Amino acid sequence: MVDSIVKLMTILKDRGQHETYIRQMLGAALSMFNKIASNHNNVARVYGHDEDFLPSMEELAHLINHMIGSISVFVRKQAEQVIECDKTP
Repeated sequence: MVDSIVKLMTILKDRGQHETYIRQMLGAALSMFNKIASNHNNVARVYGHDEDFLPSMEELAHLINHMIGSISVFVRKQAEQVIECDKTP
């Protein structure tokens, strides 16, 4: 997903649309994905943890899953618009 966002941002920049609302939203989405991944790596059981570790709440997991789904739909729609724009002369 991160690669898709970066590619879309590059396309928009190449088209001179680097200050658009859509590109800003994609930048925010990229930041959220990076923060979610960083948080996951910090608390994931596979990496071990100290005795003060508290597992994430189920509500937080639901929130993150819904955020990722919403961002994915947004990125997909933006990609479809770029593809459609490229098809029309």
